[in-house]
Order: sequence, then structure tokens, then C-alpha cells
Amino acid sequence: MFSLKTTEINAISKNKEYASLILNEKTIMSNVDHPFIIRLTNTYKTKDFLFFLMEYINRMNLREYLKQKERRTLRNLEEAQFLG
Repeated sequence: MFSLKTTEINAISKNKEYASLILNEKTIMSNVDHPFIIRLTNTYKTKDFLFFLMEYINRMNLREYLKQKERRTLRNLEEAQFLG
């Protein structure tokens, strides 16, 4: 299974800082191979959109976890380790 991140080319072309962030994201994700980081499989581009095809991880992210717990911080280090 895969996850597809979509970004509008128009949004990237209007904001140089955002364009730089997207390029850095692609570069880092392309070069990193670590079990705690989602792998970038490929990138695609159409006239209107840029796509990042990534491995799919069916787990909760930290923001969702804290929202579910109705808190803004973690209580201890153990709670921060290996969420999901």
C-alpha cells in the first residue's frame, strides 16, 4: 500500500520559501533510509500538481495522539517512544 501526498504547482511557484521546503523534503526523503521515517517511493509531476508517492503507515501521528488525549504535551519519555 502507498500514500500519495499532493501539492499544487501553483502554490509552489508563488512562494519561493515553500518551493524550497518542498525541494528539501524530496531531497531528504530520497536520501534517508531509516525504519522510523516513511520512505519516499517516487515523485510525479503533472501540469497542475506535484505528487510524492510514499509508503503507507497505518498509525496515529503525534498530533492525533495528543488531540485524542486532549493534551498538548507528553507526560514522560516512555509515552513519547514508539507511538503507534
